[in-house]
Amino acid sequence: MPPHKKRRAPGRKRPKFSPVDSEAFRVARFTAGLSLEAAAAFLQVTTRTIRNWESGSVRISYPAFRLLRVRAGMAMPFDGWDGWHVGKDGTLWSPARQSFRPKDLEWLSLVFAQARQWRKDRGLT
Repeated sequence: MPPHKKRRAPGRKRPKFSPVDSEAFRVARFTAGLSLEAAAAFLQVTTRTIRNWESGSVRISYPAFRLLRVRAGMAMPFDGWDGWHVGKDGTLWSPARQSFRPKDLEWLSLVFAQARQWRKDRGLT
């Protein structure tokens, strides 16, 4: 066996593959406001690759699709943020439709530090 090919452990199955829909990719690109050229530059691929993905002739890279959705504000990049998204103006939206602007969050760490100190002063920690 060539050294670059690895064998799977016995009994271990391949992970399930969910192909990315070419139309979903196109929608994410348009939502992000990216032209073919801008999307190619952003994802570090050629415009031909973008065209092939959008035509459905080539399987779309899931990491590229996910990154494009993050850029478009359609998804968050980390686990635990399901339902949250970032608007084009930089506003963070919760699943409950609560908005948080960058200025709203500037002092959040200070508020938490004050709350921790308040609990400590009252022996609640």
